[in-house]
Amino acid sequence: MQPKTVLELANISNIVAVKEASGNLDQIYEILTNCPPNFTLYTGNDEQIMPALMLGASGVISVAANVVPLEICEVTNLYFAGDINTAKILFKKLRPLIDALFIETNPIPVKTAMNLLKFEAGNLRLPLVEMQEKNLVRLKEEMTKLNLI
Repeated sequence: MQPKTVLELANISNIVAVKEASGNLDQIYEILTNCPPNFTLYTGNDEQIMPALMLGASGVISVAANVVPLEICEVTNLYFAGDINTAKILFKKLRPLIDALFIETNPIPVKTAMNLLKFEAGNLRLPLVEMQEKNLVRLKEEMTKLNLI
């Protein structure tokens, strides 16, 4: 949605938040600057957690949190506790995994990762197909670096 649409919706009493996943930080800024103060914005882009929080987002609706829930939660908790430097350090540590989780069409990598973690997320259904081997190797490498597998 365009910011203008979100701004109009933000003035409707039972619309209290938006998941903003355009990938455009200017759009996040425009929404947060112009919406009522009680309106909440969550980023829908894991790679933008820190910049979105710095612009005033209230959190993230995260794909990576399926794989590293405590760590994603810790990034936001640290940020809101005022320990921005530690949040940034943890986010930088998670960023290669986040990138690997979006190396192919979502939800292919996250479902693959959940299966690697033995959560039995099941098989992919068409039109989704298994990850390309080179991408699977990268996903496994990033999961291994974080001692997940």
